[in-house]
Amino acid sequence: MKKTLFLLLIPAIIFSLGSCQKIKDSLTVDVPVEFDVELEVTTGSDLKSNPGEFNASETFDPAGSDELENYLEKIQGYTLTGMQGTVANLTEELTLINALLTVSTETQSVQWSFSNLIINNGSLVSLPNDSGQWTTISEMLIDMKIITVTFSGVADKPAVVWSLICHFEALVKAGIL
Repeated sequence: MKKTLFLLLIPAIIFSLGSCQKIKDSLTVDVPVEFDVELEVTTGSDLKSNPGEFNASETFDPAGSDELENYLEKIQGYTLTGMQGTVANLTEELTLINALLTVSTETQSVQWSFSNLIINNGSLVSLPNDSGQWTTISEMLIDMKIITVTFSGVADKPAVVWSLICHFEALVKAGIL
């Protein structure tokens, strides 16, 4: 009798646990959010020893997004779903002989490197997830600490001013209660 009762309770327990997860899931929402960081890049002048050298850096606060204003205290996680760079305000074609894009906080850092990359105004710079960079950035976002984006390297021309706009797309899982 006890064995039969136990066997009848097992499906009920499993069903109730499954239902709890469904209830929990129904009390969360995925909020799409985007962050844009514009880096003003200037290649070095003719007077420098390495005329095409550049280094640009900007920060952003993940908590500063208008889309997240109502969810800040209820955020359960981030999933970075896309990332790319767009070249803007470039007046002439340029080749990045070597360049490094770094996204970092005080405790974490990811990078993408580029060699002999020809860019024009409007060029898209691919920032793939080849080494798990997006997962690390998702972790940075959930920490809600200031994130620094740095772009440095050497180009083939001096005294050129342009912008690299880094675009982050993410889904934020947040509670609604």
